[in-house]
Amino acid sequence: MALVMPCAEGTVKAKDVPPLLVTDAGKSISDSKEWESERRGELKKWFLENEYGILPAAAKVPDVMFEDAAPPRPAFGGIATERRVKASCRGPYGVFSFEFTAYVPVKNVPSPAFLLIATRDIKEKDDDLARMQKTGYWPAKDIVKRGYAAVAFVNYDVAADTYTSETALASGVFAAYEKPSERTPKSWGALRAWAWGASRVMDWIEDEPTIDASRVAVVGHSRGGKAALVAGVTDTRFAMVCSNCSGTGGARIMHINLPKSEPWTSWAHFGVQYWFAPAATDPGISWEKHDQHQFLALIAPRLLCVRSKTLDDWAGPDGERECVCFAKPAWDLYGAGDNIEYALAKGRHSLDARDWSRYMDFADKRMTTAYAESMRGAFAAESGAGEIVLCDQLKQTIDIYDAGGSNVWRWCAKDDPGLQGGDKGAFMNNVAESKPFWGGSKIGMVSCGGRWAVIDREKCAAVAWGRSKGLAHSIELVGSDVVAVVTTDGGNSLYLFDISGDAAMNPYRQKQSALLFDSPHGLHYDGKNLWLVDTPGLHRCSISRDAEGVPVAKVEKTWPFSELGVIHGHDLRPVPRTTLLAMTTHEKVLFFDMKTESWREDMFIERIDVKAFDPAPDGKSFLVTTAKTKWWTDSLEICTPGKKGEAAAFTPSLVIPGAKIYKARWVK
Repeated sequence: MALVMPCAEGTVKAKDVPPLLVTDAGKSISDSKEWESERRGELKKWFLENEYGILPAAAKVPDVMFEDAAPPRPAFGGIATERRVKASCRGPYGVFSFEFTAYVPVKNVPSPAFLLIATRDIKEKDDDLARMQKTGYWPAKDIVKRGYAAVAFVNYDVAADTYTSETALASGVFAAYEKPSERTPKSWGALRAWAWGASRVMDWIEDEPTIDASRVAVVGHSRGGKAALVAGVTDTRFAMVCSNCSGTGGARIMHINLPKSEPWTSWAHFGVQYWFAPAATDPGISWEKHDQHQFLALIAPRLLCVRSKTLDDWAGPDGERECVCFAKPAWDLYGAGDNIEYALAKGRHSLDARDWSRYMDFADKRMTTAYAESMRGAFAAESGAGEIVLCDQLKQTIDIYDAGGSNVWRWCAKDDPGLQGGDKGAFMNNVAESKPFWGGSKIGMVSCGGRWAVIDREKCAAVAWGRSKGLAHSIELVGSDVVAVVTTDGGNSLYLFDISGDAAMNPYRQKQSALLFDSPHGLHYDGKNLWLVDTPGLHRCSISRDAEGVPVAKVEKTWPFSELGVIHGHDLRPVPRTTLLAMTTHEKVLFFDMKTESWREDMFIERIDVKAFDPAPDGKSFLVTTAKTKWWTDSLEICTPGKKGEAAAFTPSLVIPGAKIYKARWVK
């Protein structure tokens, strides 16, 4: 049943509610196309900038890797498999990790799932294998019996959940992606960070064959319910959103008189203003034209359940009911009014078995395979995926092309005012790398003239640059203050440059070191180790600083190519969401597992003269440049690895007539 308490009922009504279907310019919205093209975007922008915050560029499409935190084991008498998974994300200022738990039904087809953003320690109280006190907060066994996978993580494993705003933003995921000095009034708060954690779990679910990623509901209670709404708005992969007693800043409308409900001004009093963007608690913010029903409407036409308790005055049941009522017209635009539900249950502020039963009942009826198919591809354009960055040795430029093949961005050394005039010729001597960092906000480049630069995409200008000996082939960022570059002829070394402070744009101030290799070409930094390929093999290096503060590298272990019958390592790239490295040699493409430190020979691909082999953001396909003339090509391909016993498939992608493309990468 949808919308069990209609707007005509209830004791308190909202008044002077800002319009939902009227744009900021005053145009009335009459259908779903107008909603998506003219209204949805401006509302989403306002709420993220003024209430929940904007992610740092590097966190928007994070470098994430998953591994088992414990061996899988049977659960609940063998009807499920318990999975404990560790997610590790590399940011500009370090590696951040958190764990989550999944109980997956044992059956022959993928299961839909409920993902809980927990605000208590599920390991002690709500893990059905080892719980100390059985509660209804996360009834994993009951969820599995209903045919759903039960997945959960604890919010404070991602970002602090405390009553001390002064320190909350200096730890957890925040510490890996930004410095306190970099925060602005629009920076992300903890609710956005917890929602970000839910999206990382969703990344894992997409690659987990036992779970149906098209039918996943995200659930939260209280502040977790606020975070679930943020996750549903910012990540359209969630098919269903369940917000339980989320109150102000969640599913409660504010244009209503509820004296016992939490006021917006309470955040600072309780020390939790860090839940929101700094702008949200600015006394000057105006809610005259905005309210939470507009935020809920951003989930339409996907499934939304809002649930309240009769004695939960602090969350404000009347305000939550009214919020759903005023949001529902967005679903009506799609003819999907049954996809939104409000329900009121007896009781106090809690998430219990009754709530879970209601959510699963709704999912049984609405989150079907037919629904998932109807939602397939909805809002896909929001991801921004599909951009490609490449180096063109004909024009000596770094170019970005969109999914439609249009050139949308270009950098050329001769046009960059921050580079010294005498060095621009060396920069123009065959650009040899175009590597995106931090969600594509920075682009690393090198040239055969022995120059390197880190380019800010928004500014279209170098924010760090330097000089090396020999022909430079690849670049890597080692944390936030060290650049690694490998060179061949005349260099044959791994160079490390300290770019901290004013050294970034002044090569004379850069402390540097060099370590000899045999024609090194590819680099990858995993947050702890620097991996390098050269002619003889693959090397794992440690990075430290000497007594003078100079960054130095040391080879810790080598895996020779001779044991595989290949030579001349070239490109080296991590496969997203896995512990794998993909690398090219003259003869074939190799895969190596960084966790087990072993070759994955079952995945090797026969292909000669591959210059770049770049994994897509989901890690399931690869962007390929294969030399046609010398080391150049004018066309790109997409490689899809074959299943066991099947050959990989190569299909044509972007063609740029006359170009001399050396390397190409996915921007995100």
